[in-house]
Amino acid sequence: MLDADDDELLSQLGRWYIPRRDPRYLRRNALLALGNTADPHSADVRSEIERFVVSTAGDEMLQEHAQWALRRLDERMQA
Repeated sequence: MLDADDDELLSQLGRWYIPRRDPRYLRRNALLALGNTADPHSADVRSEIERFVVSTAGDEMLQEHAQWALRRLDERMQA
């Protein structure tokens, strides 16, 4: 979901409620789900979120949520 372009996201998931039909909210929700439920020991998950941090430079909302997801994985790994 993080790799999909906007058109692809909307065609696959557009029937769901999306605030202002903005696919950024789907990505935000994916980041929240990853932070809360993904295996905190998974290098693949961490790598994907780290890549997303870099690729969303300039998008404050997605940057903050990606960074939060990384912190959340760290918290869960220590638990």
